[in-house]
Amino acid sequence: MNRAALCITLAALLAVTAVAEVEKIEAGKPFPTFTAKDLMTGKDIKLEDYRGKIVLIDFWATWCSPCRRALPHLKEVYKEYHEKGLEIIGISLDRTADDCKRFVEREKLEWPQIAEGGQWNTRLAKKYGVSAIPQAVLVDADGVVVAERVAGPRLKELIEFALKKAGGEKLNHGPTEQHGQKMLESANAYREKQDWVRADAMYRAMIARYEGTPVAVEAQKQLDEMRSDDRVARILDTAAKKANEQRAARNVKKYLTMARHLADAGDDEGAARFYQRIIDEYPDTDEANTARAELATLNTASGDDGE
Repeated sequence: MNRAALCITLAALLAVTAVAEVEKIEAGKPFPTFTAKDLMTGKDIKLEDYRGKIVLIDFWATWCSPCRRALPHLKEVYKEYHEKGLEIIGISLDRTADDCKRFVEREKLEWPQIAEGGQWNTRLAKKYGVSAIPQAVLVDADGVVVAERVAGPRLKELIEFALKKAGGEKLNHGPTEQHGQKMLESANAYREKQDWVRADAMYRAMIARYEGTPVAVEAQKQLDEMRSDDRVARILDTAAKKANEQRAARNVKKYLTMARHLADAGDDEGAARFYQRIIDEYPDTDEANTARAELATLNTASGDDGE
């Protein structure tokens, strides 16, 4: 392995293993604030300045096919709701700011874009722990997260809800106290039927969404009481472990696919990051063995080019 290939591998390893405090994006809680430069104007974008507006924060990249497929719908949503109080802020995970700028100009995207370069090491992607895109986060007029990941028809529904809430209109659906009470009744019903897993999921959702309200307090009480039964706690822990394993299996396959796409595109550095991520996060899987082999091939090819 030549020096250049070694540097790529070490840089990828450091990028993956660097420990940084992630500010979580959670429904029902304020979106952690940020300040950045608008790609096209150079002006500061401060999330605090958007108070009173409904904001869709869209993590995306020009190399992301699902992101590109979502753009026509985003343009439609922006056209329909912008004058009513909707703003969109794009946060690009492109390799360079120029990659994003050329695309934005060609597609005539009208909303502000933040593009600092670095792909998955982009400052704001790391700040918020973004591990998959597209990820569109809807924030209400008070700066509180309405939904952590929203797309398709559900996006318009939630925008309508947030606009009505901001305008002081009577709400007949959405994250209201009345809605929370119905969720609590449903969770209790699942618990009575001994459907512990569904009850657990609903209690946790209420605690996150209605934090500080009587509904959340009661949900926490019911959850603690349910889990105080050792047999039930074991069932729930087993279910959570299985869900985590399934989630990990999806993630590792997604990372392997992304590494191969980047390698095919000639982005060896980007591919190395994903291969190393698989090796570090899922070391005992078949995909990790595949990643080791393909990373070695990638490094060998890089070494040949450098000689």
